[in-house]
Amino acid sequence: MRLLTAATKMQSQVRQNYHSDCTAAINQMVNMEMVASEQFHVQVLAFILMLFWQISPS
Repeated sequence: MRLLTAATKMQSQVRQNYHSDCTAAINQMVNMEMVASEQFHVQVLAFILMLFWQISPS
């Protein structure tokens, strides 16, 4: 069994040799999906807070 050093723990153990354009396109798609998810969560939070303030006694 091979012992892992601190430097190799942070690296993926699976290596693929994809073209740099493919890697860039995948990274861009993942980033767009992360931004969309973040915006969705902000909208849900705003909706929940809006409902809370409408229902709670003032």
